[in-house]
Amino acid sequence: MLKKELASYGLYGCSHTAPADTMVAYRAAMGAGGAGFVAGLHLTKSGTAVCCPSATLTKPGAEPLAVLELSDEELQAFDAGACFQSTVLDADYQPTGETGTNYPWAEIPKKGPHLYHPKLSEVLQMFGRRTGIFLKLQEDQGAAAANALVEQTLKDLQRFGLTGRVTIIAPKSLGARIRQQSPEASLALAAPADQSLQQSIADCKSLQAEYLFATLEAVSGQVGALTDMRPVKLLLTSAQAPMAPPPRQLAGLADLDCLAGLCFRSVESCVEMVTPPAQVLADGFAGTTIDQSIWACGYSHQNQDTQISQNDGLTITIQQGGCYSGGAAVTLLPIHGRFDAQVDFHVAHPHQGTTFEMAAISIDPGYFHIDNSNLNSRTVNLTFDVHGAAPYASSERDENDGFRIGWNNGFNLTKFDADWSASSVNMYNKYSRDVGNGAIDNPSGILRLVRNGAMFNAYSRDKYNQAWVCTGSELIPNLGPDIHLRLAAKHWNKGGEVAPHNQIIFTNFRLFQF
Repeated sequence: MLKKELASYGLYGCSHTAPADTMVAYRAAMGAGGAGFVAGLHLTKSGTAVCCPSATLTKPGAEPLAVLELSDEELQAFDAGACFQSTVLDADYQPTGETGTNYPWAEIPKKGPHLYHPKLSEVLQMFGRRTGIFLKLQEDQGAAAANALVEQTLKDLQRFGLTGRVTIIAPKSLGARIRQQSPEASLALAAPADQSLQQSIADCKSLQAEYLFATLEAVSGQVGALTDMRPVKLLLTSAQAPMAPPPRQLAGLADLDCLAGLCFRSVESCVEMVTPPAQVLADGFAGTTIDQSIWACGYSHQNQDTQISQNDGLTITIQQGGCYSGGAAVTLLPIHGRFDAQVDFHVAHPHQGTTFEMAAISIDPGYFHIDNSNLNSRTVNLTFDVHGAAPYASSERDENDGFRIGWNNGFNLTKFDADWSASSVNMYNKYSRDVGNGAIDNPSGILRLVRNGAMFNAYSRDKYNQAWVCTGSELIPNLGPDIHLRLAAKHWNKGGEVAPHNQIIFTNFRLFQF
């Protein structure tokens, strides 16, 4: 374990699991336990400061586009998720060379709007008072554009009252311009690769920069230069290991008093190194008996369409026809604070009108009841309903469309029919766009739900992506510090069609906390 106070900042957001410099990646950095993020900053033809990782944009089968030649509207029309592929890391958090075989975040019109690279003003408005932000300015658009970018960045920071609260990372030439125009700006100097650390530290002090932004490779070879950095603090990144620092290499630097934070693409990896998670609960669902010391199981509606059982897997079987029906297993343990929950799944019949989830809910589950022969208003309740018992946050497989995060920031509103059967009021349900492949040829995988404060991240792994893909990240402030986890499935009549059959088998549930 490294020093706990060492902060992790997602480089271009959490860009290992989500497309770089998108709102999803920024939220994902927070949800993964990061202290904030580093956004790349460039200028458009319209003169707007925008967040993107490089001066040129690419996507499969298309010519590169220069950001400086695009209007704001053209940039927003560009699919920022088109090139994203998952990346498998080894035990030292370094890329193995194996990547996903699809582009899970690429634009597919039926799945919802594409991701785009946001304006700096959008980012400041959403995150400026919510988390730590570093803005990385570069000179890769030319000197004139770089100078114009400095001016626009300072204007945006002043507009939102964030001068001095958001830190600008810049080379010395731009740093001097920033300091001249805004003495109160928070500044980090990017250490040049061809300059000694001693000189870079001296430059920081002369420009009153709070931070030195330097690579792991440069620092490892010049540790002696770091003994007298005060008051300058060190932000560590890497050109050769951009996902995360190799643990042994970081261990030799972690006790440096000047080290303030890590700026890498994989926030999850950095957080794991600094505060290793502990497995606090697990159930492989082996055998035929559900462990009632861990789970309450039950049904959402008074019908016999759904049957819960265990046979080397928690099995929710839903027969064809009938009406809205579902069931779930909910943890009895009140889970406090940060967590990382994962469960394997196999779905027999992904289809419109049937879906399943792993969700966090705030209501203590009802009593264990899996006999569906005589269900009534006392033996069913909405804690066992997919998207029921709000507020909730869910990592889910959405019909046969893909993976996504679902959430409801309302409270447990319920409507009752004439026979007192209950159903959820879903007026506040919201869902992210679908990500990845949800079709029948992709029946197995893993759902993951991670909480950090009020931020929740959903992830998936499947045959196309052996590494985690973030499938959505959202702020869900109405869930209290203690939650219960729900494994649920349902079907319903959709578009006049008969409610489909399905069977979802959950295995290998595990819960980690930090």
